[in-house]
Amino acid sequence: MTRLGLVLGILLALGAATITAGQGDASLLTTGGAASKLTIADRFKRQSMQAFPEEQALEQSVDPETYVLGSGDLLGVSFRGGLDEFFEVRVSPDGNLLIPLMPMLRVGGMTLRDAADLAQDRWSGDNRSLVVDLTLLEIRTFRAMVSGAVVDPGTFVVTPADRASMLPYLAKGLLNDVYWRDYYQLEMNRQEFSGSFEDLMDRENAPYSSERYAWLERADGSRVHVDLLRIMRTGSRECDPYLKDGDRLVVQYRNELAPTVQVAGAVGYPDTYEWVEGDQLSDMIALAGGFLAQSQKNAVRVTRFDEEGVATVHEVDLSQTSHGFEILPGDLVQVRTIDNRTNRLSVSIVGEVVFPGAYEITFGQTSVQELIELSGGYTEHAFPEAVEVLRKKNINGALDVENQRIVNLGAQGWTIVERALVQFLDRWPDGYERVTVGVPPEGKNEVDQMTGFALQDGDVVHVPSYQHSVLLLGQLERPGWYPFVEGWNYHDYVKAAGGFADDAWKNGRRLVNFNGSVWVRPDGGTVIRPGDTIFIPDKPFRYVWNSFKDILLVLTQAATVVVVILNVTQ
Repeated sequence: MTRLGLVLGILLALGAATITAGQGDASLLTTGGAASKLTIADRFKRQSMQAFPEEQALEQSVDPETYVLGSGDLLGVSFRGGLDEFFEVRVSPDGNLLIPLMPMLRVGGMTLRDAADLAQDRWSGDNRSLVVDLTLLEIRTFRAMVSGAVVDPGTFVVTPADRASMLPYLAKGLLNDVYWRDYYQLEMNRQEFSGSFEDLMDRENAPYSSERYAWLERADGSRVHVDLLRIMRTGSRECDPYLKDGDRLVVQYRNELAPTVQVAGAVGYPDTYEWVEGDQLSDMIALAGGFLAQSQKNAVRVTRFDEEGVATVHEVDLSQTSHGFEILPGDLVQVRTIDNRTNRLSVSIVGEVVFPGAYEITFGQTSVQELIELSGGYTEHAFPEAVEVLRKKNINGALDVENQRIVNLGAQGWTIVERALVQFLDRWPDGYERVTVGVPPEGKNEVDQMTGFALQDGDVVHVPSYQHSVLLLGQLERPGWYPFVEGWNYHDYVKAAGGFADDAWKNGRRLVNFNGSVWVRPDGGTVIRPGDTIFIPDKPFRYVWNSFKDILLVLTQAATVVVVILNVTQ
């Protein structure tokens, strides 16, 4: 019998004696560095007794080629090939693996694969049929520190399967606007600070975290760069190393004088970003959220300025692969938009057409009439003369500025004209305004006019239902809807509504055409059309009274002057 066979025979005898002694659940316990021999039934029982710790939830399976063993890792050692033995053993505090009557193995600092190869070589001896397997049963925990520009710096329990980016998360995150506003609200709630948020920023000197400069300091004195923004935006693992015993992550504070790169144009997050040595153009595009669907990838512009401020423009093609174009501090990266409007513009048509919905158009070419034909034409209830085009407002337009000024005045400060303008604008959906197709020239009808009117991206064409009536509003005896009668004028409809009410302001009357684009003062010769509105406002008493007061004031002043003159002459 060989020496190894004798050792294993002794182990078998010891195992049988242990079971005979009936130690029960005590045999399932493992102390630091000591091995426990378990049967298959014991192993299943032990697993049922222990819940898997939440902090050991893994992002992926442990890779034996990269996982580094250390003090506290629980390993399973099995012998196969004529003998069937299984032991559980923890790596001792000094990095050793101990099994009774077997040579001690120093595995601390070794990968799981290298440790398994060492166990096979040292413990199989001359018995080539004996197979020794090493399995990781439970990951060790240890403490790692995070300091610097984080909300709650300190020491936290982690595992070797955790990465460096876990530490800021455990420290409640980086210093940013959300944190500072929460802190400001907390101070206000405590009634310990009565200033503004800006005052708080001045008082605290507004510290913010650098998102790209963090350093993982190892126990051996080495440092590894950790790019937190790149990890968050791209999911890169190259700059997110696994943690080791004794690690300390230092998150630097943002330095406003640090070099930056500006990324603008058709990217996900155009902004100014911190520059890190070695940044490539493709890296900056990825940090900025990557290309959009309409990005022009084959001609990305990089503008570089020399010490005298002279600009040099480089165009880089990123359409096929990531180009190795190095970015320098101060560079301006511009991603332009592809001008593909001819194949991506669309408009909507609603109302009385056969097939309402969204339709593609050609920029500067598709007319209202062509869109109506594309949608199947009018239904029998359509009102072609009242077709209107709604277009998204120009947020910088003069009308929007004037409208905002009027709204800011408040209803009490509006003049009659301003009140009418607000009512006029409110008839359209928020964010839209009516586009006038135009009055047909001499000898042309509405269809001819709509044929020459080109649509734009996002336009909404509304085809209303035919109105067989005229709406009368305001100071009339019987306001409401009245049937349209061909040839009737303004006076005929007022008479049908019972005439003017006592408070009617006849000179203020208005005729609003069917689409609201024209307001006129009607007379006997004004043509009334289906869908039109006749509006009779109240008498403007307050304006009459104001005029009366002004006249009375002038007369009083004149009388005073006359009295003074008479007194002087006497």
